[in-house]
Amino acid sequence: MRKQISTILLVSASCGTVATAQTNLNFNTSNVFSFDHAFHSPGAIAFPQRLQGAVGTQWLFAGLAGDDLRSSLGNLIYPLGDNSAVGLRAAYFASRLFQQGAYSVLFGQKFFDDRLGIGINANLLSYAYDRNNFTPDFDLDDPVLARGASKSAFSFGLGFFFQPSWRFALGASVDHLNRPDIAIGNTDFKKHPVFKMGVLFNSTAFSPQFDLQLENREVALQGSVRKS
Repeated sequence: MRKQISTILLVSASCGTVATAQTNLNFNTSNVFSFDHAFHSPGAIAFPQRLQGAVGTQWLFAGLAGDDLRSSLGNLIYPLGDNSAVGLRAAYFASRLFQQGAYSVLFGQKFFDDRLGIGINANLLSYAYDRNNFTPDFDLDDPVLARGASKSAFSFGLGFFFQPSWRFALGASVDHLNRPDIAIGNTDFKKHPVFKMGVLFNSTAFSPQFDLQLENREVALQGSVRKS
């Protein structure tokens, strides 16, 4: 199965790097120097102490699904002095029939001589169906779309980052704490909170990292090693 994977340009005050697009993001909460940590926890965004950002897009299963499935992302982190930072992030999925977006504002603050970071984020979630592309035999008066073909909702999350020494870092976050109602129709469907936790062990050669994500009883585990 072939994918067309775009590159992501990481814009930083001091460096540039490349990585894969949104659907291949790991759920990293403990490596503050990874371009994607703002997508997983606001608790660590104040630690790099530099302007950084990323933009990218990815076409999913191009030529296979019979649809133009596209996933895009962008983020920006701006330091406020030595101990705090604000951030913006956006993730967007689009197809002929359905579009979904998540747009967030983040704030992070460091405490105790750069050992602890705490952050918050507010999210705008959007979901929409394009009824112009429905099949001709679909009933547009179906109760599923009785309230229209789009829905927006707000949610918020928290994150923290703990780094007692350069050799060890622990990060965790929870998003969508208020369980917003994201149902488009007459049903009552609430988004489940997403819990993430990761640990990173730094060394002079290689640094292993382990992560866990929990959403509605679904558990995902991840392990990786990066060159220090």
